[in-house]
Amino acid sequence: MYFPTIEQLLIDAALLSITRDTVEKALDSVDGSDDAEHRVEVMARAVQKNFASTEQQGRTLLRLTVDVGPRERSSDQPLRGYRRIEWIERALAPLRGKLDNKRFERLVSALAMVIGWESLIVARDIRALSLGDAEDVSAWAARTLVKATLDEARSSHRRSRRR
Repeated sequence: MYFPTIEQLLIDAALLSITRDTVEKALDSVDGSDDAEHRVEVMARAVQKNFASTEQQGRTLLRLTVDVGPRERSSDQPLRGYRRIEWIERALAPLRGKLDNKRFERLVSALAMVIGWESLIVARDIRALSLGDAEDVSAWAARTLVKATLDEARSSHRRSRRR
């Protein structure tokens, strides 16, 4: 139902079995923390951790996603990434009440752009970074997005109080 081809389903299932435990354990380790920047960094590093051993499968999954034709593509449903979104939202849980919905959803979308296969492939293929450096850049970008969003929300709140 969610996958346009059986090949995509099988690759996604294999990748999930490799990464799910790593990411879930990382998120469990920060569940008691309200530090969203730290939580997101821990989650980002966990998502990127298995890239070396699964790079070929990840590249194949991306190719299959990009190759989906317009007939198979539904404009209201993502082709993949729902687990990544769940992990990002879990990492951001302490911010649910601190950010308005629009800001929260924008942050989730921005983090999805800097965490995962796509960002690592850009770091490796376009920037020629090592796996460690690519992971560091992804974690830094994730923390920076959270910090910028929180700063923006605080600034907006201060401006609205002055009016």
